[in-house]
Amino acid sequence: MNLIRRVAVAAATTGAGLAIAVGPAATANAGTLEEIERTPWVTLSQGDEGYRVAAVRCFLDQSDHFDGCSPTARGGDDFTGGLKAAVKRYQLDKSLPMSGKVDGATWQALRHDVGLVDRGDERSDVVKGVQYALRAHGPRYATQGPSALVDGEYTASTGKYAKSYQWTHHIQQTGEVGPTTFRSLFAAS
Repeated sequence: MNLIRRVAVAAATTGAGLAIAVGPAATANAGTLEEIERTPWVTLSQGDEGYRVAAVRCFLDQSDHFDGCSPTARGGDDFTGGLKAAVKRYQLDKSLPMSGKVDGATWQALRHDVGLVDRGDERSDVVKGVQYALRAHGPRYATQGPSALVDGEYTASTGKYAKSYQWTHHIQQTGEVGPTTFRSLFAAS
């Protein structure tokens, strides 16, 4: 019995020590994750503009619902009539109400379809949308030279910006843009 207790205590303290050593850089606080998931999505509609609109244009371009992923170009972040029609087509394909607005249900579908975005991802339009969103989150991401390019290539530099964003927002620092980072980037802040 004494041996079993020693093994159990050793295992417990080793696990606790590992958790302390690794700390918040490797894992996200459960409260932070809950807070991110509770944050409402921003509803986008015709006439809106900004990085979220630019990203939606890119995500829908990648899925062949829209033609126009150029987030850094003039008008590349405008919610036009053409984008409204593309959103309706996407909503129809996903069996969602066809409002033409990017609402919570549409964001959830996009989040699912975008999935994990990581180094080597060949979906250049999805990567552009993610890069532009990271860049929009302040000078820390935008002014770091050529590595801040919105070029559709998820390189080590893009991963570095994702990690920096994750660190700032208390998300597990993977360098990937998965469901939690996606929601943090695009939900209300």
